[in-house]
Amino acid sequence: MLKEIPKWGWYNGLFLFEYADALETKGKQDIHDFYDSFKRKNLNGNEFPIKNQGLSISLLYMLLVLPREMWENQQNNSTSFAFKTRNLFKFEQGGDFDTWNFLRCMRNSISHANFNMTQEGEYTFWNTQQNGNINFRVTIMHSDLFTFITEIGMYFINEIGAR
Repeated sequence: MLKEIPKWGWYNGLFLFEYADALETKGKQDIHDFYDSFKRKNLNGNEFPIKNQGLSISLLYMLLVLPREMWENQQNNSTSFAFKTRNLFKFEQGGDFDTWNFLRCMRNSISHANFNMTQEGEYTFWNTQQNGNINFRVTIMHSDLFTFITEIGMYFINEIGAR
């Protein structure tokens, strides 16, 4: 499943590129017709779940890894992120981490590709310290991960982005 992330990331981008092009055409195309046409043209008619692993990891990268300086240097090792979705994660290690350290370890997990997923839609994220020890490991189901991503995105837009 991990090796499919770039593929799904590309399909997500391609879908958006083609949709943007379709919006610029003079004739109107129903969104369902566009979706079916996209699947036939690019995926031989196979399913294209829009909320796929490529989208989830891309969003986590954009919301946790890229804005590192905004999360860390401007917050003095603290955050006002409410983390209402904490209960969606199953903590195997690091359950005693505060929100700041949870976000830091999630960011590290994403940036170092320390994550995996199963066919059943369960994601596992872990943080490996410099000495090789794992000090953080959590699992979350695919649909719950999008709930967490939404919380992070809204926090970023409303709190961080407003600065």
